[in-house]
Amino acid sequence: MTVEGRKGRPLRLMSAEQYLVPRLPFAEREALRKLLFECIDALDELGFEFVESAHDESDTTRRTRFSDEPETSHIELWEDYLGRVRYLRLESSDAAELGRLVEVFERLIPAESHEALCASAADSSDPSILYRLGYSAPNEPAKNTVRGVLRGLESDSLEVAVAAAEVAGIIGWADFIEPLRALRTNTEPGRLRRAAGSSLDLILGR
Repeated sequence: MTVEGRKGRPLRLMSAEQYLVPRLPFAEREALRKLLFECIDALDELGFEFVESAHDESDTTRRTRFSDEPETSHIELWEDYLGRVRYLRLESSDAAELGRLVEVFERLIPAESHEALCASAADSSDPSILYRLGYSAPNEPAKNTVRGVLRGLESDSLEVAVAAAEVAGIIGWADFIEPLRALRTNTEPGRLRRAAGSSLDLILGR
């Protein structure tokens, strides 16, 4: 299940869902939508009947939701304008159905490798890599993901460190509580301290 948190960003909660971050530049929105509808057409051939069921937009995000007619499976396209990343959230109350969704999307849409993003985050000066890492993270805590975010928190770049603090809140794992608490306590007032405090509140409030 996904709920909205700070700045309208969805927070990742563990449930029967899968996240995919397409390997496409942020500017190529129409190319991604074309691939999305190709996936929906392929799912129609497998017996699904997805129709658009919701659309909402804020200053920072846009979400388009498609639901299967029995309302057991859902596809969401999320667009995070601040993080400059688009990602897909696949959800189903049936594990077998979720597996079929994932198989179709992974076959038709080139997706980011989470492992590669974790490796890139260690030395990158690009904050968007951290957002892509966050939205492609597994549901269960993983050491390489935690390590990538923590390296971001230690970055000399303010933009990267702020992105890492926000991503820690998006992912929401307990591994980030103490590092965020330290930043909130020891960092000079400013964007990084605010981001760390907001993410810490989100994690502790779940």
